[in-house]
Amino acid sequence: MKKNNIYVSGSIAYDSILSFEGIFSDHFLEGKKESINVSFLCQHMRKEYGGCAANIAYNLSQLNENCTLLGAIGRDGDEYYDRLKNLGIDVSKVEKFDNLFTSQAFITTDSSGNQITSFHPGAMNNAGISEFNPKTPSLGIVAPNSFNAMMKYSKKFNSLEIPFIFDPGQALPMFNKNDILFLIEIASWIAVNEYEAQQLQSITGLSLKSIARLLRSHKKGGVIETLGSKGTKIYTNSDSYHIKSILPDNVVDPTGCGDAFRGGFLFAINNNYSLVECIEFGNVVGGIKVACAGAQNHTLDFDFIKNLIEVNYKK
Repeated sequence: MKKNNIYVSGSIAYDSILSFEGIFSDHFLEGKKESINVSFLCQHMRKEYGGCAANIAYNLSQLNENCTLLGAIGRDGDEYYDRLKNLGIDVSKVEKFDNLFTSQAFITTDSSGNQITSFHPGAMNNAGISEFNPKTPSLGIVAPNSFNAMMKYSKKFNSLEIPFIFDPGQALPMFNKNDILFLIEIASWIAVNEYEAQQLQSITGLSLKSIARLLRSHKKGGVIETLGSKGTKIYTNSDSYHIKSILPDNVVDPTGCGDAFRGGFLFAINNNYSLVECIEFGNVVGGIKVACAGAQNHTLDFDFIKNLIEVNYKK
């Protein structure tokens, strides 16, 4: 049976990553939250390729999975475009805006792994112009992007009956309750981290279990809550599971871990794994990523991943 092509909608961005050797909380004065004026001296900085959609597509390309990227770049994005194309990612639907910069994320990580991120959307604000009409079976993911692009591609996937993950991420505050309830009803999966799960429940007034019951029917559908080192929870319309994380001995950089998980999860769904196996596969891919600096510098070997799954989950 021919596998699905995976459509990955979301941001394409450059990441400027800074390392702060202290702990952020030590520099916030008690009782002065209404007036925050702090400066963090960061001795180390690097510039990386990033953006949720591009990160997810990178992981899929590492696993030799076909995917089409739906996103936008600015006048400084030609090098990034060529890189993605050379990785074997279909970039025919990537839009370019010469009057804007490519999205930029400035990420500062402290010695405890906490992160503060500032984000300039740039070309991402204009994303969502491209049309696509798949002629083959497809899967999709709607990752953080402009509000219009996230709504457009969610509706497009729904109209084409393409099962998709709604992954609101840092874009969650852009949506009101009615928007979120609508998107829940047309998505087959919701993917959030622990903080986003709290936001989602606050906006909707629903528990994650209740949200899972509202999702568009899919035999492997559910709400996925990633918990970092504490593992992953999955809520279906009838059950819930907690699956431990797989972390390397040396955690180097958490940036892009969630996107790596999503790439692994999509790969596993596309290869007919069980829902629990999809979570296990995503956890391992995420664990491999955190052992490497940057969101797109790690390599994935299928046999190595399968061995890690066997050692950590099957014995």
